[in-house]
Amino acid sequence: MREISQETQEILKSQKMIGQDKFSYELDIEGFEGYSDIKESIVRTFRSGGFYGDFCIRADGKILATYRIDNKIMLSVVDTEDELLSSNDAVIANEQEFTTITFVSGYERSSVLLKLKNGKILLFVYERGNQTTANHFIKLYISDNGLGNDFVLNQTISSINTIGNTVSINDNGLGKPIQLNSGRVILPAVIPWLYQGYYFKQSCIFYSDDIENWAFKPIKQEMNYAGDRIQGFAVFDNGKIAIMITSITGTGRCYIYESMDEGANWSYIGNIDDPVITSGYGLFSFLSYGNDGYNYMIWQSMLDSAVLYRKKTSDTMTDLDYYRPENWQAVAQLERQFYAGLILIFTPNGTITAVGHTDGKTSAFYGFTREKYSAPLKASSISISKGKGGANSLSLSVDNSNGAINPKNHESPLFGIVGLNKQLIVKQGYGSDLIETFTGMIDSFSMKSWPHTMEISCRDNLKKALDQTITEAGAHTVNFESQPIEHIFGYLCYLAGIETGEIDTTGISISKEFSWQTYADAFQFLADLASFDYGADEYGKIYFKRDYQPDEIFIAYTFEEGLDITSLSYQLEDKDLYYMVIVYGKLGDNVISYTALFPDAAKYNILPQKILKVDATEASTIAELQKIADRSIYLMNSRTAIVNFAAVAVPWLQVGDFIQVNESSSMSAGIYRISSLNLKMTDKDFTMDLQCYYYGDSVDVGTLPEDTATQAGNAALNLIPEMTSNTAPSGVARASSVLTLYDNDYGPWNALNSTSDDLYWNAVSSYGWIEYTFNEKTIIDKYMLKARQALDYNKAMPKNWQFEGFDGEKWIVLDTRSNQTAWQIHEERSFDFTNAIAYAKYRLNVSANNGFYRLQLEQLAMYYRGGA
Repeated sequence: MREISQETQEILKSQKMIGQDKFSYELDIEGFEGYSDIKESIVRTFRSGGFYGDFCIRADGKILATYRIDNKIMLSVVDTEDELLSSNDAVIANEQEFTTITFVSGYERSSVLLKLKNGKILLFVYERGNQTTANHFIKLYISDNGLGNDFVLNQTISSINTIGNTVSINDNGLGKPIQLNSGRVILPAVIPWLYQGYYFKQSCIFYSDDIENWAFKPIKQEMNYAGDRIQGFAVFDNGKIAIMITSITGTGRCYIYESMDEGANWSYIGNIDDPVITSGYGLFSFLSYGNDGYNYMIWQSMLDSAVLYRKKTSDTMTDLDYYRPENWQAVAQLERQFYAGLILIFTPNGTITAVGHTDGKTSAFYGFTREKYSAPLKASSISISKGKGGANSLSLSVDNSNGAINPKNHESPLFGIVGLNKQLIVKQGYGSDLIETFTGMIDSFSMKSWPHTMEISCRDNLKKALDQTITEAGAHTVNFESQPIEHIFGYLCYLAGIETGEIDTTGISISKEFSWQTYADAFQFLADLASFDYGADEYGKIYFKRDYQPDEIFIAYTFEEGLDITSLSYQLEDKDLYYMVIVYGKLGDNVISYTALFPDAAKYNILPQKILKVDATEASTIAELQKIADRSIYLMNSRTAIVNFAAVAVPWLQVGDFIQVNESSSMSAGIYRISSLNLKMTDKDFTMDLQCYYYGDSVDVGTLPEDTATQAGNAALNLIPEMTSNTAPSGVARASSVLTLYDNDYGPWNALNSTSDDLYWNAVSSYGWIEYTFNEKTIIDKYMLKARQALDYNKAMPKNWQFEGFDGEKWIVLDTRSNQTAWQIHEERSFDFTNAIAYAKYRLNVSANNGFYRLQLEQLAMYYRGGA
């Protein structure tokens, strides 16, 4: 539930949505030129003695920088890019050593950063030994929380031993990586190449579609003393990727290579001998098709200061365009000479930053500042559809007078704004109080000649993922043998690249083959079988859980008929009501069945011959059939009353929120849960249509039960029972992931059992969470973790984590621990904290373990000390 400010609620209730309180919106399209010309250029050297540098914007908006000091890779965090650019010849704030590396004196870029579209941050580190016995490594570290304070070594993606005769291997290193719209990550590098017993330079790329499996592709091999440097790419709307490789010998040529298949294959196009200044020693960097739709490059001749160039038009380059100086325009000159290779970084605030090496011993950030202005796209209508599955779509009509955003109008300053698969973000609200209502990718757009408008259709990321066909290792068929439904759901999310949130235990295991089905079809099948719901929560993560009426209902908004409701209708129908439910399963070759009566069949005069048949042949026990039948009956009860109404738009509402409807016609009120909503905005009004299910009579928010409990304190009594499964003897155990290996059960219940057997929870990754739900709310203010029976395994023990309680809406952090290292055999560590609030659900949320590639835990126990 997203909270609505008191001021905005008063505006909605008063219906005085005029003037400064009138409804409003913002449109943000990826690649939009919302920036002025360069206003100022500022050069800042930082950390004398440092080598190169790179930075990215963290999940919280702060700046994460990386650079090398001697043989150390450093990380620093500053609040803004301005602060980074103002740290002249000084240690950057919050500087911390990340790792120690080996290297050879030379101008190598030892570390680069890439923030992925899912918010995670990748840190690539280049490491090498001395010239004659050099071990070259490219290592990948991942920050899952997007803050850079939880980097974990993922893998070594390249390892080369150059021992024996070799030419100079200076200047090897990494270029600036990119992520394409498809999700593919491409990393440029220059690494050693063995040829006839000698090592030379090899310009290449590494690419991956899943960050786990990396492919290698050589581009250019240089048989000379100094070799090449790669700084970056250009990416174009037609899918072309261009890379320029700067030779450090002779006249300083830039060699041009292109790829039309996302980096899998490269073609040599030609070379440039200093196309825009004078011939001589050249250093070159190419910006990856900046946010403003233009390509930029920096060129520096041997004795000249560097110059920033921009391509004169944002149209896609042809092969010959690279050779023509007249296609490039100088837009700024740097005040000093760069001594070694550059990269260019384009940030959302409009600054273009050149990062390089100035005098052989000092790194520098050179910022070109610009002003950002809002998009001039004028929307004549915005329609957003949000359904129960959480996959949303958008239809947008924008002004296209005089073909301003026509994709063929190259002369328009708005040319290139709209493009397929570009991200579009919509914010809506009243006055300056706006909330993000849609984020997705453009699927299609079309132009109308009269009136001159462009119609744009979009799907959000979840809907695009759900519309994919299931694929595993290139095959469109995936089999599951007697797996819990929730495990199948979680694994399909992994295959689809969907981030998971809350996934409840179903208690039903099935065997199922999915063949040439979409993820949406598979998820709906699993949801129907378990009588569960799936959708996206407010954080964009997918959930899979029962649609039950909670003990506590939080009213997101109260509507009043005649005030903010423009039309209201109720729907009572029996098409989804049945006299009985018969569920059919299969045990071997024998068909088994279970029958359940709908208790309100007589109340609604349902005919006895009206029977709901559920084919659950994947279920093989009567207990599983009973659960399916019982949940079908429950859903019938909750679907007997439906309300449809149109109202003044409240864009803060989401599918799944509870609302209260006060009806003036019947002088009654009811609690409803939103199952779908459609937001409709034009230049004249802002309304929405909702469909909701009835949940109960009116509830006074002030009388809701409080999170209190009466408990006797006992610091030695583990309140979690000795679990023998994820649901027995009581409560529910869940985890972010569970390793399935040789039919062994590594489920979370193992870590909620204190027996001497080596039972433990085993996750599939080095991080994750384990959760336990009590049958009733319980106060916890102490917990204990127990290590496994061997020191080798204890590298899998948690190192950094948060202990959290669930308040019905969100997870509340109760305790935070870090650097819990050196776990001993069967060691137990207890952690006390202050808490007086009772929660039914608690979890240990681990962000990093002690270096093993899987997270493991022997035991988790929970206690109440009684406020001690």
